[in-house]
Amino acid sequence: MFIKRFIAQSNMYEYFDYTQKAKNGSYRDSFELDNMLTSEFDQIFQSLKGEPKTIRSNKGDIHVPYIIDFKANKNNLKVFRKKINQSSGLVCLLVDVSGSMESRIDMVRKLVANFYASIADIQRITLKVYLYSSSYYNAHDLTITEINDLSECDKIVVDTGSDYNIGTPTHYALDYVTNQNKNYVGKKVLICLTDGHPAIYENENLHLDGKLKLECKKAILNAEELSFNIFGLGIQLPEYTLDSFKNMFRDNFVNIRTYDDLRIQLFDKLGDFVRGIRA
Repeated sequence: MFIKRFIAQSNMYEYFDYTQKAKNGSYRDSFELDNMLTSEFDQIFQSLKGEPKTIRSNKGDIHVPYIIDFKANKNNLKVFRKKINQSSGLVCLLVDVSGSMESRIDMVRKLVANFYASIADIQRITLKVYLYSSSYYNAHDLTITEINDLSECDKIVVDTGSDYNIGTPTHYALDYVTNQNKNYVGKKVLICLTDGHPAIYENENLHLDGKLKLECKKAILNAEELSFNIFGLGIQLPEYTLDSFKNMFRDNFVNIRTYDDLRIQLFDKLGDFVRGIRA
C-alpha cells in the first residue's frame, strides 16, 4: 500500500513512501457491509438519488421522445435534452489513526464502508476519507492515507508497528485537506474524528502544548473562509479536555462514547448537509 508522508515546513509538501519502514507490514483489515446500516445511510441520501433533471432545449443530447412529439405535433422545435445543473456536495472525513485509536478504528471502518456503499450510484455526493498521523522523528511530518472508494476501506487501520503512525498533527491535517479540496464547486463539509489533543514528536520526544491548539483553530478558520463547514467528533475524550476542544472547533464539537453515539452524530451532520444541498 502506498502511503504518503508530507513535510509541512513552510507549507511545502514532499512525497515520501515510507511503507518499507513499517515494522509489521500489515496495512489491511477486513470489513463487512451491514444491510441495516447501509439502509440508514440510504434514507439520508434518498433525495439525491435518481437521474439528473433535464429540460427540453435547442442543444444537448438528442431525445427520441421529443423527436416523436415534434413530428406528431409540429409545435416544439426543441428536440434535445439538456441536464440542469444541480447543487452537489463534498464530504471530507478526517480520521486520526495515531496509536491510541487502535481500539476504536473498527467502528470507523464499518461506518465508512457502509457510507461508500450507500452513495455508490449518487453523482451529487463525493466522499473523501483521509487517515492522518505523524512520525517519531520530525515535528513537521504529516502521514496521510487517502481512501477513495469502498474497495479501499480495508486500509482503515492503525498500524501500531510503524514509527510513522504515532503523533496527532491535526493542525497540519486540517490544512492539507482544506488545500486539497479548496477549489471544489459545491457545498463542503469537513468532519474530523480524533481521540486526543494535537500532538507531535521530535526525535522521539512528545510535544503537546497550547500552540498546537491555536494552530488547529487557525486551520479551522482558514477552512471556513474557503466555504467549508467544519465539525469535530471527539472519541471517548476525558471530560476535562472538552472545553479546550469546543474552543478549538468554535463550538462545532461533540464528544462521543459509543458506536451508536458516533453513528447518530454522523447521521445528524450528514442530514443537515444534504438538506443544504437540496435547498
